[in-house]
Amino acid sequence: MTRSVIGAPAPRREGELDGVPAPAALVHVSVANPMLAEALRATAERLGWRLRADRDAGAVLVTDRVPVHAVPMTPGGGVVLVCEPTPCAARAAVDAVADLVVSSIVCSDRPDDLQAALDGLVHARASLPVRVLTLASRMPRLNDRQRLLLSAVLSGQTNAEMARGLNLSPASVKRELGRMYSRLGVTSRAGLSARALELGVRPERLRP
Repeated sequence: MTRSVIGAPAPRREGELDGVPAPAALVHVSVANPMLAEALRATAERLGWRLRADRDAGAVLVTDRVPVHAVPMTPGGGVVLVCEPTPCAARAAVDAVADLVVSSIVCSDRPDDLQAALDGLVHARASLPVRVLTLASRMPRLNDRQRLLLSAVLSGQTNAEMARGLNLSPASVKRELGRMYSRLGVTSRAGLSARALELGVRPERLRP
């Protein structure tokens, strides 16, 4: 059983959420971790939202994947992104809000925070926990190529393998890694891998 970190919801009349009429208060949870998905569904049901096996038009999508396209935020609709409580994941989540592809954010270790996100969407208002903003601020700004290289280094790939994956010369990869050493405050490849782990970067190999 999850414990609310926000407080018990106020009683709601049928067809209303937070005192606002919401005849289409629907939510679809699409999260890979089954235990987390069940906790999120339980929170939504406790708040009076109706669960849907598939996402209907107008239903809120609760997902752990950043959507490809922007989704307009309307009263009772939108996308809630569930992210890991790491600087890397938080930075990606905040960027997704800035790009208008998600409406609100919930950390995966605090599923009860879905209450604030759903209540905000009733009023077409985004919800960004202070904790997520704090974590995101700890993620150094890296360009797309550097993020790919960081994941590849963590996966154990050599400079030559990464060069083939990015269609670059090994010398270009070496120069880019040198810039990353400076940006991340490390002096070696081992230090770069350790820093990547601290930031919550996931290993991913580059392929030609």
